Amino acid sequence: MHQKRNFGTASFSIIIIRPTFKELYNELWKYYKDYKDYLEYGKNKDSEIVIQIKKAEEFSANQESTDTTTTTPLNYQTHPQAIYTSRLLYYSNLPKPKNEENFERELEELTESMSNLCPSDSGQVDLNMSNF
Repeated sequence: MHQKRNFGTASFSIIIIRPTFKELYNELWKYYKDYKDYLEYGKNKDSEIVIQIKKAEEFSANQESTDTTTTTPLNYQTHPQAIYTSRLLYYSNLPKPKNEENFERELEELTESMSNLCPSDSGQVDLNMSNF
């Protein structure tokens, strides 16, 4: 999909490339299966999801063992002679958020098309992918 959006006085052309729902589902299912096989059978030790989860667990373990009184991130450096202050930010003067001009119509069309694809008794969309 190719969209043109206005940002102030400048006009930029933005190309939006998004995976389909089925592509997302397949990718997430692959991650689930890889990690499940790793936990149950010790397989897929080099898969992307296993490596990332191991790194996250190591990071969490390191965070628990460090002093929890500091609130600055590990890569944030402060100057010892600087005076740091905090202040409240007032958001009352912000402009009202504005959706894209065709947002409501596109949302309505998407909702209608999804409900036509997989209607349920309640009238809500059933996103269960077990039938695919």
